[in-house]
Amino acid sequence: MKVYDGELVGIARALTEASRSRLSFKHIWVFTDNQAAISNSHRLSPHPGQQISQQIQQLTKDLLSSDLDLQLHLHWVPSHTGIQGNDEADRLAKQA
Repeated sequence: MKVYDGELVGIARALTEASRSRLSFKHIWVFTDNQAAISNSHRLSPHPGQQISQQIQQLTKDLLSSDLDLQLHLHWVPSHTGIQGNDEADRLAKQA
């Protein structure tokens, strides 16, 4: 699995966990240091990681249709720049 695929899997896992949670959210924030994963996560045309992107699209649709007030935020963060939690997230992504 390439880093790019791992980032897409991480986004899908975050959305899966949010959908499984019994807590009520108004905002869901997902952070990744891979700009390609962000730009391709909702891309409809064929691309690397397309299967995972389709899963992300379905999870997003399910989450947003279950609560019309919910807002989903997908943000890029610079990698390895001392951002709190980023080193741990990087380590976990490499294990995926």
